[in-house]
Amino acid sequence: NHPEGIAINGTNLYVANYSSGTIGKYNLDGTVVNASLIAGLCNPDGIAISGTNVYVSNVSCGTIGKYTINGAVVNAALITGLQGPAGIAITSTNLYVADSRGTTVGEYTLNGTLITSNLISGVISPNGIAINGNILYLLSPSSTVAEYSLNGTAINPSLISQTTNTAFWDLGILVMPPPVVQYSGSSFDVHTNGFGFTISGLSNQAVVIEVCTNLSPSAWVPLQTNTLGAGPFYYGDTAWTNYSSRFYRVRAK
Repeated sequence: NHPEGIAINGTNLYVANYSSGTIGKYNLDGTVVNASLIAGLCNPDGIAISGTNVYVSNVSCGTIGKYTINGAVVNAALITGLQGPAGIAITSTNLYVADSRGTTVGEYTLNGTLITSNLISGVISPNGIAINGNILYLLSPSSTVAEYSLNGTAINPSLISQTTNTAFWDLGILVMPPPVVQYSGSSFDVHTNGFGFTISGLSNQAVVIEVCTNLSPSAWVPLQTNTLGAGPFYYGDTAWTNYSSRFYRVRAK
């Protein structure tokens, strides 16, 4: 029903349905979990997930709502007073909102506290927004994707130009979530065949397991590359006892 924003969390896909005022939850193969997980929204557009919480922008009400990934209301009006919030993106601590009926991108804490309402300004109807590392990407109906640092400094205002959009508001960007090490559960532990842990991510996502002994940026070396299947992947390191200390990380290839 006029789907707009989408977000991925583990094995689930969340879709903002603009016209019906709902958020639907689906498996990554497209099967329905709950087509109206969250209902009664005001033209939801942007959607972002942080941990166990879902953040949704309500264009017509000028608000950002916060919910659990199971659809329970945390705060339906976490952020208010916006002109037309559309795209939203999240880091580990902050929420970034593109105000599509204005010219700005605002920055807030995940609890809704305003940091700055004009982190980026002078953009005509900013809409799609995505964050990858320390870089923020912003899409506008001027048919460009601009690149900024997270402090709002412009890096390249025309990183991609002459994109084609057939409908003024139908604009968005999605950065695929990185693979995640599952720290809870019995898999993250020392076993008879070595130290091991489970990695989750998107199906068919290629991940690289890297190690180092001193956390120097140049010391990381790849141990193994795997393509994730439909479920989590378990990695076991049988050589871990050969080192007094060993650090691990995973990244998308």
